[in-house]
Amino acid sequence: MSDLNGAFRKNVFKALRDGSTYLTFNLLNRAIPFLLLPVLTSNIDPYGYGVIAVVALITSISMPILGLCCNTVLYQRYFKMGEGEISKFINDSYKIIIINTIIAMLIAVLFSNFIENYLQISLLWFAIGIFIASVGMISTLTTTLFLIRKKPYSFGLFQLALILINVVLTIFLVVLMKLSWEGRLISLAAVGCIMALVSVVINFRHGDLMVVDIKEASQVSNIVRLGGVLVPSAISGWAILMVDRILLASLTSLETLGIYAIGLMIAQLTDIFLASLGRAYQPYLFEYGGADDLSSRIKIVQGMYLFIIVALVVAGLVFMLAPIIMELMINERYGSAVTVIGWLSLSN
Repeated sequence: MSDLNGAFRKNVFKALRDGSTYLTFNLLNRAIPFLLLPVLTSNIDPYGYGVIAVVALITSISMPILGLCCNTVLYQRYFKMGEGEISKFINDSYKIIIINTIIAMLIAVLFSNFIENYLQISLLWFAIGIFIASVGMISTLTTTLFLIRKKPYSFGLFQLALILINVVLTIFLVVLMKLSWEGRLISLAAVGCIMALVSVVINFRHGDLMVVDIKEASQVSNIVRLGGVLVPSAISGWAILMVDRILLASLTSLETLGIYAIGLMIAQLTDIFLASLGRAYQPYLFEYGGADDLSSRIKIVQGMYLFIIVALVVAGLVFMLAPIIMELMINERYGSAVTVIGWLSLSN
């Protein structure tokens, strides 16, 4: 029993150390685009940010559908699979993503009138949202492997590269080329495509992806069976988180949604800390969550309560600093966003 507790404490300390690494990279990843807000809010009006928010909504909801939550299934299956099975799992995940993306595009064409009337954006930008979701799922499989294998530096560098390329393209298209919100969305699609290609290269180099007969699909049934049941839960989870933006998009104007989106970006500072610790904690949750030893499971629950306390403290700090941040960094036409930042911080 003492050996088990000692090993558990050692893993907790490692999780905290990895969490600090994730936090450092997360701060860099979030700080860079956050520091761009003065530039972006000066070059993109609230209507443009509204369109960006709608496309982001489409992307977020589409990702679990296109990939059948294959990243979550990978977490569940990883420790039960051999090396050969892992590569087959990644291969089959790619096939599912590609096929589902084609189907989603065809469905979007059939319901183009509904999309344009309800979401107030054109079919083209809706399709771009689906494309960003598709390439995003490919990248997510790679970052999930980094997380499972407890490689915080690889994960962080991958995310940092994504952000830096995004920033360079955004400045070029939005500021220099004067493409406004269209430039921002084009940069997101381009960066997603670049990082998906990088993911494929990384997976090939690490033996996680193989060129096999396209008819071979030994892991498809596992992904469909386990991931299919997760899709409704994932969609409902996203819907709960995004019901505010869904309602704003359908009941008000895109200008209102754009102002709200800026407030949400500032409020999500709370999520930086929680996401960093959560990413380090998640592998241990899957590894020890089903342990027979009751004390190990109790410690896991205690750690989750600690996360809740940290969240409340950070949310309070963000709420107090929000007016200062708005005054110093955000264009005055978005000033009314300050009224919602406090509540949004608590919701994160």
